[in-house]
Amino acid sequence: MKKISVSPQLVTINNGTNFLITDKNGKIGTLRQTGLFEKDTRYISFYQFLINGREFKLLNSSWIDYYSSLYYFTNPRIVTYEGEIPEDVIMLRLSRFVGGGLHEDYDLNNYSGEELTIQLSLEVRADFADIFEVRGEKIRKRIIDSYWEDKEQRLVLNYENQGFHRRLNFYARSSETPPHYNNGEITFNITLRPKERWHSCMEATFEEATQTFYPCEEVREKTFEIMDKQFKTWQGEITKINSSNRTVENAYNQAVTDLGSLRLTSYQSPWVPAAGVPWFATLFGRDSLITSFEILTLYPPFALSVLEELGKLQGKVVDNWRDEEPGKIPHEIRVGELTALRTIPYDPYYGSVDGSLLYVIALFEAYRFCGEKSILEKHLPVAERCLEWAANWGDFDGDGFIEYQTRSPQGYRNQGWKDSWDAIVYPSGIVVDTPITLSEVQGYYYDALMKMAEIYKILGYSEKVGGLVNHAINLRDRFNESFWVESEGYYAFGLNNKKLPITTVASNPGHLLWSGIVPGDRAEAVVRRLMKKDIFSGWGIRTLSNKNPAFNPVSYHRGSVWPHDNALIAYGFKKYGYWEEVNKIAEGIFAASDRLESSMMPELFAGVERESYSFPVLYIEANLPQAWAAGSIFLLLRAILGLEPDAENKKLVVDPSLPDWLPDVTLRSLKVGEEKVDLMFFQENGQSRFEVIKSSGEVEVVQKET
Repeated sequence: MKKISVSPQLVTINNGTNFLITDKNGKIGTLRQTGLFEKDTRYISFYQFLINGREFKLLNSSWIDYYSSLYYFTNPRIVTYEGEIPEDVIMLRLSRFVGGGLHEDYDLNNYSGEELTIQLSLEVRADFADIFEVRGEKIRKRIIDSYWEDKEQRLVLNYENQGFHRRLNFYARSSETPPHYNNGEITFNITLRPKERWHSCMEATFEEATQTFYPCEEVREKTFEIMDKQFKTWQGEITKINSSNRTVENAYNQAVTDLGSLRLTSYQSPWVPAAGVPWFATLFGRDSLITSFEILTLYPPFALSVLEELGKLQGKVVDNWRDEEPGKIPHEIRVGELTALRTIPYDPYYGSVDGSLLYVIALFEAYRFCGEKSILEKHLPVAERCLEWAANWGDFDGDGFIEYQTRSPQGYRNQGWKDSWDAIVYPSGIVVDTPITLSEVQGYYYDALMKMAEIYKILGYSEKVGGLVNHAINLRDRFNESFWVESEGYYAFGLNNKKLPITTVASNPGHLLWSGIVPGDRAEAVVRRLMKKDIFSGWGIRTLSNKNPAFNPVSYHRGSVWPHDNALIAYGFKKYGYWEEVNKIAEGIFAASDRLESSMMPELFAGVERESYSFPVLYIEANLPQAWAAGSIFLLLRAILGLEPDAENKKLVVDPSLPDWLPDVTLRSLKVGEEKVDLMFFQENGQSRFEVIKSSGEVEVVQKET
């Protein structure tokens, strides 16, 4: 079969909160999301480079590492007073990397056989726009001071507003020809002999009120060395994979790179992930907790870092502006101008209905992999306050269910994982008014109650167990009575503001199987409904059935396919024994990754029907890389292999169900507590088998009993 590869319209490189997005031609300003960003501020909003006032001709461009990219250009035909320069005789190699700023290497070569005189000009502009302005295309015009310092050979662009200060320094360094600045352009007049090479470095550094970022030329190699060392350390600590299926192996390794690139270095904890680039290059509650759960088989300490940092930000007071309540886990934190001046409430913002519940779930799941009671003891107070929030604030009408409604004039209208304003719709396609009681959130609540009961049991607080279990059972029974839609053989999307079922067929109830709130006699109906063609596209399960009038395959939440959504659903399928459907979902997601450039899994892609010789249609503004999209690869593989740890007792239960397209998988250095084990999974006589290749300790690997 012919290899199909789909690439995004943009070239993105990133290193934590510092990222650069250009078009394929290396320019900034042609598409609204392009720019050089750091900490929620766009420092460069327009950037182009010209030869004698003409655009270079692109040969090829690509990212090289997550933090570096490379572009090759040649020249167009140029007519000057001195004569004509034929096309394709000058080559430009442009190399870029980010990390505390931007470093560029311009290299020009003359292949004409004659001496040539040319002019290279760079135009750089800054708008210092907040990331929310960029995303919403509502950019305020700012008064920006700009000037050229000839001695320093730098362009300075400066912005200040009510104590909020940002400065861009754009340097010309190591230039073999001195730069000139005139009429908004940095210009080099260059004479090149035949085969001669001309070189110059450009650097953009950032300044804010309390910190300066310098990717200076003299520390460039050291910067590369540090980033490579960090990434190699990350690679040395994680679970590795080998498989004869290169699609799965490539997707796994790319997901490792994506997660490594999203590391936020501003936290004390070693591995705290940003949610995604470009829109979510910051700490998120829900996203980080779900990502932590997804990648437990890859790197359990990831979850501990997330629990630590989110616990520090847990809500303490009632603050309507930020939708903060005591015990609530934050949704996101921002540091841009709009936040600093309290135009938007993100310092941090608490408008998610599920983060507190997911915190408890992630804590227990991290314990299962790490096996240390000290983890539970350390985070128990935060987890207890999470459930206190659920009972006292999450259930604000006292009916036993968790609902949401923003009190902030700038808050999120919808506060589940589908948080776009129009995500929750009736079967008629009409948008549902708030407050809304989402189905999957009740599943998370049930799961959190049951897991907290287990935590109390492990820590010896037996007197607290019974009340939580009874609460969970009562919630389960009332949920199944209120949310089941008999005519659909499926659960409601949620309850509306009159507590009536929203009978729309959407992907959300698929998470209920992960939570365990679904009785066994209803699980098959849920699985069967999710695998029907109106909601399963072939690439994955859509967020909304295509029978709904509001369905749009290229919308954000009304018909698109989200890899993390599919992974959580597949994991729930496996818990109930529906392994064939697990494999069908996984095949769609892995097939999509195989057709995407570098196998990088985007935040979402369009819910277009899969056909022979087709490819997944990219959602144009999807975050790429994106943490929980990358994490979906590991959770899907975990579901296929049926990996369930009991680290405290040095035990790993496996239940492999390898499909024909995945005949073998070997995991190396899989951590179960302090032990590591190498496992090979394979097919033999139509059955899935496993073999322990190596173990560093006493961990016991056993087949799940059927």
